[in-house]
Amino acid sequence: MSLLQQMATQIVGSLLALEALDEEEDIRIYINSPGLSTRQNATHPQGETLSTPTPRAGGQPYSVFGVLDAIKSIKPDVQTLGLGACYSYASLILVGAATVRGEFIR
Repeated sequence: MSLLQQMATQIVGSLLALEALDEEEDIRIYINSPGLSTRQNATHPQGETLSTPTPRAGGQPYSVFGVLDAIKSIKPDVQTLGLGACYSYASLILVGAATVRGEFIR
């Protein structure tokens, strides 16, 4: 299981557990993520450095959609707040959580 899959599984499990504790209480997710690199440098046989896409974090973007599906399916409202950096898949959760419920705060 990749790092991204593990994080997504933990987030979904936490969301479901928090819903079981109190269906009326809002859930807040604070996100601070520098993102996951999807590029790795490689050396061409003639000595040139090439940048090629490689899934260093496991390359499972569908795990992020699982988190968004969980946010959509639970009863409590989920509020997301980006602190510091919010890149890559974390930005999808940050914006996606608000748009899943049809809300977006500027």
